[in-house]
Amino acid sequence: MAQDAIGQQLEWWFYAPSGELYFRTSRLADRYNWAWIKIRGRRAAELRGKWRVDLFLNGRYQLSVPFIIGKGSRPQILGIEFPSVIVADGRKNQGRVHFYDPDGDVVRAKFEVVRAVYFSPSSLDPDVEGETSGSFSFYIYARTRQTVTLKVTLYDSQGHASEPYLLTFQAI
Repeated sequence: MAQDAIGQQLEWWFYAPSGELYFRTSRLADRYNWAWIKIRGRRAAELRGKWRVDLFLNGRYQLSVPFIIGKGSRPQILGIEFPSVIVADGRKNQGRVHFYDPDGDVVRAKFEVVRAVYFSPSSLDPDVEGETSGSFSFYIYARTRQTVTLKVTLYDSQGHASEPYLLTFQAI
C-alpha cells in the first residue's frame, strides 16, 4: 500500500455473477491489506461463475478485480449458421455462432484459415459477457473464387479455448 494511503478507509465490495452486491467489508489501511469471503458451506459456493471485487479508498473507486468461484470450464460452440455458398464480390455475409459457456465469460472468437486461396484470419469480441448461452453475429466476405475452411475457436477470460469448429464455404 502506498505510504499516503496508510490510515485511510478501505472498502471491498464483492459482487456475485448476477451483478448483485453480495458482501461489503472495510478497515483502515495499513502496509498490507486484504479482504475475503467465506465460500465453503455458504451461499457463495452455489453462485458459481465470474465474480468481482471493487476496491474503494475513502469512498473513491480505485479498481475492480474479477475472480472465479467454481471450476472453470471451457466454452463450447454448439453450431454455426453460415451460407455454404457466397458470392465473391466483396459484400458482407452474416453468420451466427451459437455457444454455451457455464462461466459466462467468452471474450474472443478467432477465425483461423485452414484452407483458402486468399483469405485473411480474423478475430472479434463477441460482446456476450455474462451470457452462459446464446449466439452472436459475424461477417465474412470474399473477393476471390475459392473454397474456404476456417477453424473457429472461442476463448474465455481464463484462457480456456473451445474445441475448434470447422466452417467450410464456397466463394463463387
